[in-house]
Amino acid sequence: MPRCPLPIVALALAACGGPAAAPDVDAARTDAAPTPPDAALPPDAPARAEVGVLSLNLHCLKNDGTAYATNAARFAAIAATIAAEQIDVLLAQELCVGAAGDARALLHAALASATGGAWASEVAATHRAWVGTPDEADEYVAVFTRGALAAPRATVHRVQGSLRRVLLGATVTGVGATPLRVYTVHLDHEREDVRAAQGRDVASAALVEADVEALALDAGGGAVALPVVIAGDFNSTFTAAAPQALAGFGFVEASGSAATTRIDHVFAHRSAPLAATETRELFEGAAAVSDHPGVMVRFAAAAPTPVRLTRIAAPGAFAPPLTVRGDRAPLTWTSGWPAWPHPVAGGPGVALVTSELPPGAFAYKFLRDDVDWALGANAAGVGQTDNQTSPTFP
Repeated sequence: MPRCPLPIVALALAACGGPAAAPDVDAARTDAAPTPPDAALPPDAPARAEVGVLSLNLHCLKNDGTAYATNAARFAAIAATIAAEQIDVLLAQELCVGAAGDARALLHAALASATGGAWASEVAATHRAWVGTPDEADEYVAVFTRGALAAPRATVHRVQGSLRRVLLGATVTGVGATPLRVYTVHLDHEREDVRAAQGRDVASAALVEADVEALALDAGGGAVALPVVIAGDFNSTFTAAAPQALAGFGFVEASGSAATTRIDHVFAHRSAPLAATETRELFEGAAAVSDHPGVMVRFAAAAPTPVRLTRIAAPGAFAPPLTVRGDRAPLTWTSGWPAWPHPVAGGPGVALVTSELPPGAFAYKFLRDDVDWALGANAAGVGQTDNQTSPTFP
């Protein structure tokens, strides 16, 4: 796969990524959940250019409001629909492990039975759910696929509400026409300002990781296409701040949420070589398997809409996280976009990566914790190029 020949893109994701909670990734792996990378499809199965993506909040291990008496029966119904709908990627929230069962192991068994092959999965721990009740369990976000998974990365959100929230991304191969970077999202359930900050985390972390992972497809002349899909429970409708943060960073809502009051959404980057050919809500009414519907989008391979990236980088290591503000959208002087660890000139650094800054001059400045401004004058940048400064703080 072509790699962007730019000095701050050249190292692998393992060297940077977000402020990752690496021990959380895959924390619930069990022997009951085998994930061989090449066993998900029969050996003679032809490759499909289409990719079916399903986002589903599993409501932990609770069967309330469903027709199912056991989690085994509930997950069997989920797997049967995944098989029937030819879903390739399941982006799950509220995947729980507790006294009532191990949702990951149950889903692996159900998916293997329904589809005839083992699935790969990665999980990231979020918090202890339903504390002090019979439903108490450890909660995770998860990525499942009938293909293979690589480069999982759990990013703990910088701003938290009463419950710890984590973003999980991984690269899916073996389904569709190109490797696909996917993210499962579960934002704060109480406060709009917290969700707004977490939405900015999601949008900016996804682009930095795709950049560092060298997943950008070379479209020639310095333009690229970014095969990135983000889905999950945003706990807010499409017009709210968190989903709009993704829209402001070049992500297009692919499941028709703008015309609904739904809080679950599926986004693809506007440059991705994908076209949404079908979208539906699954598990509704008497077929409910959760307190959320499933949101399914089928993507077909399509000609990309290439973009040019702007990178705003700072060399060095910074204990408190940095953000970037500036004078041209999507940057503003009133609220910062998070910068994430990213190699700079072969050494440590942080960067903000965006596809949405136009060409031409702009001014920007780094902040510490989005509160303390870097000392000195604003930095001068040029859109759709690499920009670097060395901020110092009081």
